[in-house]
Amino acid sequence: MVGRGEKDDILIHVPKKGFPHRAILSRTVAGVIGSALEASSKKATIYWVNGIAAYRIDELINLHWFSFGKRKKMSHQRLYTEYRNYANYKHMANASGDQEMLQSIKIIEKFTPLPKKVDVLRKRTLDSEDEATVTVTTARRAKGLEWDIVEINNDFPNNLFDPEMDKAAFRDEVNLLYVSVTRAKKTLIINKLLVNILANVAENEKTAQG
Repeated sequence: MVGRGEKDDILIHVPKKGFPHRAILSRTVAGVIGSALEASSKKATIYWVNGIAAYRIDELINLHWFSFGKRKKMSHQRLYTEYRNYANYKHMANASGDQEMLQSIKIIEKFTPLPKKVDVLRKRTLDSEDEATVTVTTARRAKGLEWDIVEINNDFPNNLFDPEMDKAAFRDEVNLLYVSVTRAKKTLIINKLLVNILANVAENEKTAQG
């Protein structure tokens, strides 16, 4: 997956010394929120493409309270109407493989208590990208944008190698990956899926040569 510009430096991990600024691109909205919470926990300042309000953090807060059965603290009751309880929500997420739901579960179980973590995140959110240390957005919202350093989040589906995957869904996922990796102007930090793809390509080339 190579864009039209110069070749990027490819990294697997963020260096311990860090970067002055990097953009983290996610497949899901929940993935964006998770990456922002992770960065906030490390005292980074956050800029959200299109603004923090576009990422529906309140929906995750509702899921948090739903998981504890705190119905009165929820801003609406849609989760109770659709899933009855949190155990059923998790069952449906695993059965369907819905990436938004699965990432949401990871977030509320990792960043606890979530409401307090979100309060800190909001305080570390900036309106100026030039002043922030991390930019977060989805791959779709990243179209047409570029950054010197781009990190690809680990919330992309891992079933691209499944021969039974729907062809239209496969094309959509590959296109989103292409958009993501070509947003980097200088350095690209790849995720586990891209590591596996590169390993498969190398193995196929080795087989072909042998």
